[in-house]
Amino acid sequence: MYRLNRFTLFIILLFLITFFQNLSSEEISDEFKLGQTIQVELIKEDIDKTIDIIKKYHIGSIIFYRQTNLKNTVEIFNKLQQVSLEYTHIPLIFAADFETGAAYNMKECATVFPHEMGVAATGSPALAENIAKAVASEAKSMGVYWNYSPVADVNTNHNNPVIGIRSFSDDPYVVSQFVEAFIKGYQSTGIIATAKHFPGHGNTDVDSHFNLPVINDDLNTLTNIHLKPFERAIQNNVKSIMTAHIIVNALDSTNPATFSKTILTDLLRDKMGFNGIIVTDGLNMDAIDEFYNVDEAALNALNAGANVLMATGDYNEQTQILDGLFNALKNNRINKDMLNDSYNRMIKLKEDSGILDNPIIDYNKAVQACSSIEHKKLSKEAFEKSLTLLVNNNILPLKKNSTLYIAGPYGSKELSESFYRAGFKTYYTELPNINNMSEKEIDKTIKSVEKYLIDCDYFIFTTFSSEKPPLHKNQVLYAHLLEKYNKPIIIVSLGLPYDIISLNFSDAFIASYALNRFKEPMTVNKNLYSVLVDAVRDLLTGQIKPEGALPVNIPGTIYKRGYRVGN
Repeated sequence: MYRLNRFTLFIILLFLITFFQNLSSEEISDEFKLGQTIQVELIKEDIDKTIDIIKKYHIGSIIFYRQTNLKNTVEIFNKLQQVSLEYTHIPLIFAADFETGAAYNMKECATVFPHEMGVAATGSPALAENIAKAVASEAKSMGVYWNYSPVADVNTNHNNPVIGIRSFSDDPYVVSQFVEAFIKGYQSTGIIATAKHFPGHGNTDVDSHFNLPVINDDLNTLTNIHLKPFERAIQNNVKSIMTAHIIVNALDSTNPATFSKTILTDLLRDKMGFNGIIVTDGLNMDAIDEFYNVDEAALNALNAGANVLMATGDYNEQTQILDGLFNALKNNRINKDMLNDSYNRMIKLKEDSGILDNPIIDYNKAVQACSSIEHKKLSKEAFEKSLTLLVNNNILPLKKNSTLYIAGPYGSKELSESFYRAGFKTYYTELPNINNMSEKEIDKTIKSVEKYLIDCDYFIFTTFSSEKPPLHKNQVLYAHLLEKYNKPIIIVSLGLPYDIISLNFSDAFIASYALNRFKEPMTVNKNLYSVLVDAVRDLLTGQIKPEGALPVNIPGTIYKRGYRVGN
């Protein structure tokens, strides 16, 4: 691991203090200023390419996804900071989407927390603020000073394929409450909070990772619903707001919000009074690069009022954006007032963040923070209080020493092991490819375990909506085929609570809000299951009471916002 002795670190810090005093002076080149406004994605497969980009373009910040482990991450971050200090004389700011905690991007050590909708299901903004403090503590210990959270989108469209459980609610007041709690928790602990995705990604049925959504809400709806959480974020001095790659016809029918001056400058900056950093979402997302030249889009975003341009993608995608921007600078196509404003805001963000004082990460302190027993207790409390019991046809709690059959696309093995540890006899079937199975294959799978099904007292089936309602027909079919054995069927929804629309025949139904459409954080951090499945087991066996309340309305059903069994 890269180490700096105390004397060397002291000399670097002394130089940085002197250098920072002149950062806003006219002596700084426009090329340098431009580089500081760009955030690139860490190319973890070839760190030398990221180093090359830092050296060549004076990069100011880096976003990373799906790192391997804490030790490796700290080593990489310290190495990149060394390069940045040598070539730009300014520390980098590392950013990440720690929506459910650092475990969202780390395979080990860090604490996992529920998704936003699960947090809102607890009904406790105070708990949310404590979660945010825990996340901030772990993030900061590993050198991540910028968190792209909280999600401020109001999920008014249950067919939304990208937001879903990443939203706190379909009620702007509920979303605003929890956005405020998370901002307070993050920023009181010293990291930068980010409200996203402005001006609101909640009423879309298109994923901007793959296409360009168009919002047709009228101005009244935008003002009274989708902008409300951002207003609350600004009132709580949120330090950054991320743009959405969406067209909002009522505001600007021509340009996506990411490079709409009407939306970023006239609305967000001037009318709403936001004085922090405006950062774009990833510019290589298909909503942009399938419809626009990405380097032109980046240029337009900067000129429209975006302060930090997120140049994500592989090396070629990143350098296409970077070369386009630097060529635009040479050809006087960049608004210099906008560039100076963005540069000054970025430098102030770095000064305020404290990164100047702590550019090098102490691995041992990071391990200590990410292994916090108190954080683990908080995670357990949050998951237990988030679980929402929507159906119980007098079958819960489960009888002791009964026999269970557990199946589903994810979590069946882990849930089976958890019940086994609690004294239950269990059988399980993992069905990771159930959505691609034929009806004949599904029927064959059921028949292959028939002798166990006959022996069981209860069936537990986990469901996962990978994109948007309705739940895939194969998962519904599997649950229906279990019906003929005349055993109580318990559904545990791992993703969207809207799965209950297709499973109204179940004898018990629990919404867990655990996995977003990318199966995260499970795909990165399997510690999710150790806390989630134990919470599900304890609820089903009566060891804990069902406290979660539904944060959204489920259309066409009796399940309205605030619903839970017993109210």
